[in-house]
Amino acid sequence: MKRLAPDISVILAVIILFVTMLSCNIGQTEEQTTLFDQYYTIDPTSLMVSLKNGDMNAFTPVSDDLELLPVDQQLPVDWLQADYFYIANTLYDSVLGKTLQSWQLSSMDFSSRCSYIHNGFQNGRFEFFKVVKEKEQESRIIRFIDIDPRGNFIYVKEQKYYPNLVNLEAIDLIQLKISADRAFQIAESNGGEEKRQSVGNACNISLVLSPGPANKRGWKVSYTRSDNGIPLFRVEIDPITGEVYFP
Repeated sequence: MKRLAPDISVILAVIILFVTMLSCNIGQTEEQTTLFDQYYTIDPTSLMVSLKNGDMNAFTPVSDDLELLPVDQQLPVDWLQADYFYIANTLYDSVLGKTLQSWQLSSMDFSSRCSYIHNGFQNGRFEFFKVVKEKEQESRIIRFIDIDPRGNFIYVKEQKYYPNLVNLEAIDLIQLKISADRAFQIAESNGGEEKRQSVGNACNISLVLSPGPANKRGWKVSYTRSDNGIPLFRVEIDPITGEVYFP
């Protein structure tokens, strides 16, 4: 059978279309605008009870930037992943008069001192995003929330990036089978506990879930010495299967 010769005009049209699409973003930069920037003081010892009783005065807006308290003044909380989500959603729904329900989650991370591992996470941060149409192009809105009982505060920041030149990947919470709580347990049973005990719990633990090419394996769990920040132990955990990888 005679092979048909390719239609050169079609090939050229495809090449031109590809080059045109590729060149659309060349030379463009994102313009960053801060939409909201606010600290709130909280009392970690009573916050959960106050919120469940409908007391939104538990979030007190302040004008100054806040910092962590000295270590000897920090009181550990028993908050896990679900508690941090509850606080973030309550703040947006009941205080800011907005919602996070239709927003996509691009990253979340939790941390704790090793000596507090039986209490819970002592910090939780989330980054949500939404892409909207604006001026014939798309803009990306980022909502960042830092819930930090170590300093008795919550920090909220919203920023807009226009035009949207970054395609963020989202965490599918419906498909997520391994929570931060479970990821920590898996890390402990796969070498983390031994490393932690080898330094007498003088260390810090962080868990990060941020989809993307550099984070293909899901949860990144890191143990570092608290005196000099030197890494003690690292492991990556698949958020769907719980499979363990050692980088």
